[in-house]
Amino acid sequence: MQDIPKVNHTQLVELLTNVSTRRPVMIWGPPGIGKSSAVEQFGRAVGMPVQVAMASQMASEDLIGVPIPDHTTRTSRFYPPSIIARPEPYILFLDEINGAHSDVQRALFSLIHDRTIGEYRLPEGSAVVCAGNGAGTNAVARPLPAPLINRMVHVELRLDLKGWLSWAHQAGLHPLVTGYVEARGVSVLSGNVPGGDEVFTTPRSWHLASDVLTEMGVPRVSEEGQDEPLDLIRLAAGSTLSAGQAEGFLAWVKTRHEGLNLGRLLRGEAKLPDMEAQRSVAIELAHLLGMRLATELPREEVRLRGESLALALGGKRLIAEFALRSPEIAMLIVNREGLPEWFVSQVIEELPAMRAWV
Repeated sequence: MQDIPKVNHTQLVELLTNVSTRRPVMIWGPPGIGKSSAVEQFGRAVGMPVQVAMASQMASEDLIGVPIPDHTTRTSRFYPPSIIARPEPYILFLDEINGAHSDVQRALFSLIHDRTIGEYRLPEGSAVVCAGNGAGTNAVARPLPAPLINRMVHVELRLDLKGWLSWAHQAGLHPLVTGYVEARGVSVLSGNVPGGDEVFTTPRSWHLASDVLTEMGVPRVSEEGQDEPLDLIRLAAGSTLSAGQAEGFLAWVKTRHEGLNLGRLLRGEAKLPDMEAQRSVAIELAHLLGMRLATELPREEVRLRGESLALALGGKRLIAEFALRSPEIAMLIVNREGLPEWFVSQVIEELPAMRAWV
């Protein structure tokens, strides 16, 4: 697809609410980004049930239905499947439509465009929503027929940290999951979709991780420094997330487990972990420090005052401590995107040994 409007989760639900009962909406996005959850939220908002039909798993006869002979008229009538032929208004969600075979896509044309299949017509007020995975996501994807493309409203769902966290809190995801994502930012919600059978990370993966944490009894409420069941957390993360994301998540949990609060480190009330024995924890702290510096320091040095001044001084001191023990980890902080130029210049000036690493 060419560039199409990008919307976040909240904007998508609003669009579906106002448009999909009159015009079919096609949602594009990589696997696991939250297309289905947005449609489910739309259903709850308007009080209509959602009927999911996985187009990629359907055959054309699944749509056309079964012919029933009428011996009086010597004709036959096709009875559509019950998942589609419903008596009350509902939301028909045709998922993975661009993964369907071409004959299925053709059979769906009248259902999407005219809201009919054979002699059956969707009840007045029903909504038709389609979804598909874009090319380059290693998901099965086939070109949609041009006439079908031309009859749908197209949007692409994008990741949005604020919107995802709002949804996650409403959905009751485990606090360890929401806490980590909030601490690390939108980048941890997804990664590259690999080929083969490797586990990869999507927003859906974090939902799965939350479910496993909850079902395995990992406490939802704990204080920093309080013991947490690290073995259970390791199992939950390793079985649902990519290896890198699972390691980062566990390292973040360990910072809580061992009382390595970033605020205390910045104030000089705690010491950095051992760079060799606790390398993953040290890297996680470096990421957290870089993010805080990038988001809370002013763009101009003259605006430094109060808390931001204390953050700048504490940040430079911690970077210097990192540099003494592991220049590579220190550079994870200095190379953080979004750091003010004046801050990076001061760090390099005050730590000449790091110039070779820049």
